[in-house]
Amino acid sequence: MQAGGIEKRKYKRLLLAAADTVNAWVMKNTASKAVIQTKILNISEGGLGLASAKNPSHTLSKNEWLKLIYFEGRLDLSFLIGTTMQVRWLLNESMLDHVCFGCEFKDLSSANAETIRKIVTGGA
Repeated sequence: MQAGGIEKRKYKRLLLAAADTVNAWVMKNTASKAVIQTKILNISEGGLGLASAKNPSHTLSKNEWLKLIYFEGRLDLSFLIGTTMQVRWLLNESMLDHVCFGCEFKDLSSANAETIRKIVTGGA
């Protein structure tokens, strides 16, 4: 949000509370095909906000491509398995033991976008 309370985001987001924890496993689109376990912080039609424990062997970079491969938690997001995303921003501060990052969906079908819309607005 911007000063004055004006929302500038393109899509409405659902912030996940601690009680609604959903873990997502993503695979890097690199030669290593490394798999990273993450916690979903928020979801929108545009993408996911994620957090992951720091791991020197699984570093992330802005604009890197990831694929969703597995979910576990209170919210069923299995319909997103196979969806590719691009890392749009990273927060990797030395004082934190985790990395936060935002990913944009790149091949989300209109049906999956509608399902997310229903989840975010409470209609699912």
